[in-house]
Amino acid sequence: MACAGLALTGCASHGVLPERTQVMDTQHLPDAFVSYVADEAAQVIEQTVLPAKQPLVLARPLRSALGQTLVATLRRRGFSIEESLSVADARARVAAQSAPGEYSRGLFGIEPKTLDVHEGAVASDLFYVRVDVGTTVLARSWVLTTKGTAPAGAWARQERVQ
Repeated sequence: MACAGLALTGCASHGVLPERTQVMDTQHLPDAFVSYVADEAAQVIEQTVLPAKQPLVLARPLRSALGQTLVATLRRRGFSIEESLSVADARARVAAQSAPGEYSRGLFGIEPKTLDVHEGAVASDLFYVRVDVGTTVLARSWVLTTKGTAPAGAWARQERVQ
């Protein structure tokens, strides 16, 4: 099990993170699994960006239970998360708030970052979550068994070039 976790982490940390993936139907996942994974992801995001300092804009509407639970968890932890209607809407909002102008956050204001969540099933008991916060990509896999949930490796972090 430890070797499999290291192998998964090794793959994810060497640029093999899934770029565009179909969001699997995660509505069938147990609530305990969804809240556990959302809490773990929120902790890692909190270590990456500061709550109440870094404004976030959803890159797209999140319809999955995991995405909605993660957003609710982040808001409880003090993050300001702005809703958007689409990817184009999110990009326009980020550009409008970061450009100098009448409604910008100012010359020394913190530019908002987009937040996007991708999740899916690798196998019947192996699930992955990928969270994009601006140019930072965070990914991790979990094993879901009848006895509970266990991480299938460490969090992988990758910085994308814009």
